[in-house]
Amino acid sequence: AWSELATLTSPEGAEKLVTLRGHIDLLRFSHAIGLGRGAASDLLPVVSPTLSGRTMTHIESMPLVILVEYGVLIGTVVLGGVLAWLITALWRRRDGASALVLATLAALCCQNFVDFNLEFNGVSAPAVALASTVSPVSTLRIKRSTARRAVGSGAFATIFLFALSAWAGGSWAAQRSLVSKVRDGTLEFEQAIRRHPFDARLHLYRARSAAREGDLAAAKRAADTARRLEPAAIEPHLLLGQIEQRLGNPRAARRAYQAALSQLIRPPDQEFVTYLAELLDPEELAAVTPRRDEPFFLLARALTERHPRHVLSMTRARAFQTVPDPEALVLRIRAATLLGDPLLATSEALHLVRVRPTDFRSYQLYARSIRVEPSEAHERELQKILTKLLKRPAVAERRRLTLLLLESALQTRDLELIRSSAQSFKDAPPPISPRSRADIRWQTQLLIRAARALDATPTPTPTERDTYGSAETMDGEGAVP
Repeated sequence: AWSELATLTSPEGAEKLVTLRGHIDLLRFSHAIGLGRGAASDLLPVVSPTLSGRTMTHIESMPLVILVEYGVLIGTVVLGGVLAWLITALWRRRDGASALVLATLAALCCQNFVDFNLEFNGVSAPAVALASTVSPVSTLRIKRSTARRAVGSGAFATIFLFALSAWAGGSWAAQRSLVSKVRDGTLEFEQAIRRHPFDARLHLYRARSAAREGDLAAAKRAADTARRLEPAAIEPHLLLGQIEQRLGNPRAARRAYQAALSQLIRPPDQEFVTYLAELLDPEELAAVTPRRDEPFFLLARALTERHPRHVLSMTRARAFQTVPDPEALVLRIRAATLLGDPLLATSEALHLVRVRPTDFRSYQLYARSIRVEPSEAHERELQKILTKLLKRPAVAERRRLTLLLLESALQTRDLELIRSSAQSFKDAPPPISPRSRADIRWQTQLLIRAARALDATPTPTPTERDTYGSAETMDGEGAVP
């Protein structure tokens, strides 16, 4: 428990504390007997919005759970009773073992101020079992008749109030199926929304239904309510953008689309990407591109393979807003290559080489771009750049860059360059980090091709040696070893 408390100093712990501060606002929604078990989950997005893709199902504090779900009346009695029990037990501890058990339980209670693991039987059952071994009740001098009446009355009141509180709320699983029950007709929408007015999914269902029926004003109101209840969710923003577009409000639609895409925290699935590409053309998507790096690159990478035109528009719009980004250049190169535009791909690849002059991936992308439409002039230019780079004394990834030079030499069938680059590769120091299977396969294939190209070279005849001269006669100072 103490080690769990120590995690509050980490970034995750700081995020948990920020979330908990928002959850404290739930107290204003709790009445005398509480919201009921599980009912607080409807209100969590209202007081503490979470990023899209994350669903908050529990309050991040066990004392707050008791106060909100069981009410201030029951919650205060329960928390006061636990505190009184701990103080009494510590005051009347019998030995060192009892003190150790009580210290453990105290640490668990402290940890649950910022967690809710006592909700689970795997934690609460052992805690109750440990507490029973050090309970101070047997040492207190209380009359049996008084104790029996107090225990009986307390048990009855607790069971009654807990049952009343549970009936007032509902389980998380039941709430998750509310929309499906309304959709199936097993539950009236008005009844569901009356019992769960803060459930954004119900308002989203109402917005979709109204949009299908053509009542755009009602659809807009419901979608806006869902957006305000869950501001970090993507779907309410997207639906609101579509409704605004149908109402003829392009600026409001763009704001809604941009707000939706800004909530991305993980790569979108292909179904969402296809839907988005059909909903917005390349220029429209570029106008609502997220400005933050994380959602921008998550969306752009997901679009690259099947919708490269959208990626080109997005990255072009971003280039006017920020300093040229190497990752954006990589996406533009891939998109241009997929579209079969060698001029754009080569131009962006050269730009990337200038931005990252020692990065292997920059040269690899440049090589791929010039081979969309093979050109010996472009290959010679690449060879010139790589040869100049490899002459530097300290170059990262020297082996891989040498292999790239060897690959280019094989493209132009330059036997001298093939021989020299193959020898340079053999003389290069071995890699420090382990290589991937793709790298090993690429290296093996290139070395085999180089060996075959050199073996296919005809051996000069004696006449040819006399005609062109040997190493001794060419430099006049003896043979070159």
